Amino acid sequence: MVTERLCLNSRQEELAENVQAYLLAHLDRHVTIDQLSAQFHVSATTVKSSFKAVCGTSIYAFTKQQKMYAAAELLRTGDSTVLEIAGRFGYDNASKFAGAFRSVMGVTPNEYRSKHRA
Repeated sequence: MVTERLCLNSRQEELAENVQAYLLAHLDRHVTIDQLSAQFHVSATTVKSSFKAVCGTSIYAFTKQQKMYAAAELLRTGDSTVLEIAGRFGYDNASKFAGAFRSVMGVTPNEYRSKHRA
């Protein structure tokens, strides 16, 4: 992986960092590769390959992970229901949210809340 990173040019690194910041600022939305491509005026292939090379993961996996980390914080500290939290991160179905949460955090949202409640 280190050699891959060395082959990147500064524009690819800057693009990946900008995409990452954009995704983090828009966790409440479903952002597509095409939207990112239009936002940053590059091809979809360039967005995907630059992001993967710099961040070591796909845009989809990164976004899902960050949404679940943010959801976990709300489960620990807030009083919102699981469905309300799911909706905040673009999930209109509690079971799909629970599946995504479990795949990242290893437990369901309710299990997480009961174990980590502040």
